Amino acid sequence: MKYQFVLFVTLLGLITIQTTSARIIDPSENDPMRVKWFLYEDKNGVIHNETLMNPRAPIRKGDITDVKLLLYTRSNPDEYELLDPINLNDIVSSKYFKSSRPSVFIIHGWNNEWSSPINQIILTAMLETQDVNVFVVHWGEIANKFYTTAKAAIPGIGMDLGFYIDDMMNHFKLSPKDVMLIGHSLGAHVAGAAGAAMMHKPHLIVGLDPAGPLFSLKKPELRLDETDAEHVHVIHTCGGFLSFKSSLGHSDFFPNGGSRQPGCGLDIIGTCAHSRSYKYYAESLRHCAFKAVACSSYHDFEDGMCDNNPASLLGCFKVDKVANGDFFLTTNDDEPFVVTSQ
Repeated sequence: MKYQFVLFVTLLGLITIQTTSARIIDPSENDPMRVKWFLYEDKNGVIHNETLMNPRAPIRKGDITDVKLLLYTRSNPDEYELLDPINLNDIVSSKYFKSSRPSVFIIHGWNNEWSSPINQIILTAMLETQDVNVFVVHWGEIANKFYTTAKAAIPGIGMDLGFYIDDMMNHFKLSPKDVMLIGHSLGAHVAGAAGAAMMHKPHLIVGLDPAGPLFSLKKPELRLDETDAEHVHVIHTCGGFLSFKSSLGHSDFFPNGGSRQPGCGLDIIGTCAHSRSYKYYAESLRHCAFKAVACSSYHDFEDGMCDNNPASLLGCFKVDKVANGDFFLTTNDDEPFVVTSQ
């Protein structure tokens, strides 16, 4: 199932991005209602109009009953083992889980499910390059309802997922350095809620183009922020359209400026650019070579004003946790996306 936005509307007009304390801040993102409505295409090709002020959208607290955990390892790369996140005995008796391996949780976003490209692309790259336990977090039943319904369920789902991971870590005596969460769009905020709830913070959360509509910079407790893990690594590819323009983590990466992506054509509503975040990340797992440079803006980066600034790498399995700030880079129009001259 594809994540398909066709159009969204904001009444705020063109806003100038500012930098504050060397971090990128878009003042419009203080308003959670900056996006009023959008059109989207479902899996059958039917176009719908959803208002984010929809009084008919059911709102309920999500919880762990909305989640299924699908475990993949190198021993079962094509057929998942279904685990009950309510019953820790499932993982204790798992045929494939090994506590000696790092554990990676991949969390999809709105209008997605376990079989969506975000999961399959990252899963494949992860198992090709790393001997890890990969948990695909499927919350598709509620994620495929109204956007407002899915968004409202995030705190409860994330909190309960965090409690489950804590229980798993305690039972198997896992170190935080062996636990990482990867979330795309709304899934990035699920990862943030999970990390915030955990007694032992995960060593890493990778936020792939965290969703913007209905979220606010002023409410970090309701979105992904840098307190949710030892290191929060964010990749922005559709900022100002479907996701945040502003810096949210310890290190924020803005390929091609972070809003439009080369090779995506007109991409009026940003669907292609939104998906590039997980495609870049998956490629970085195979080829840790996306060199980025610390800079205050993409304009300064393009003008060569930051060429002598500190550099870091986007993504990779072993993320550069020393990196702190905003980093810019360019990519190719198509795969391989890494520019070899960087």
